[in-house]
Amino acid sequence: QARGVILCAAALQALPIFEYTPTQIKGVIVGKGHAAKGQIQFMVQQLLKLSEAPQEDAADALACALCHARFATLKVDPHQLSQRKRF
Repeated sequence: QARGVILCAAALQALPIFEYTPTQIKGVIVGKGHAAKGQIQFMVQQLLKLSEAPQEDAADALACALCHARFATLKVDPHQLSQRKRF
């Protein structure tokens, strides 16, 4: 499995690993966790000021990078955001 090889290689080099769910990424990029592919493409185009919308796979990769940049600047654990406190 490619994912396993990547995770193993990162661990051997003591590199940090960050993972985000599709719902988290869509929430950061579009503002709702159940956005359509076209909405992701449009928002990535707008956020990065691209002349045209990127292809779906490229938009997904860019959205993931933008999501990570957002969480990194906030210094927030994205997993804590998804755990709602109940009163």
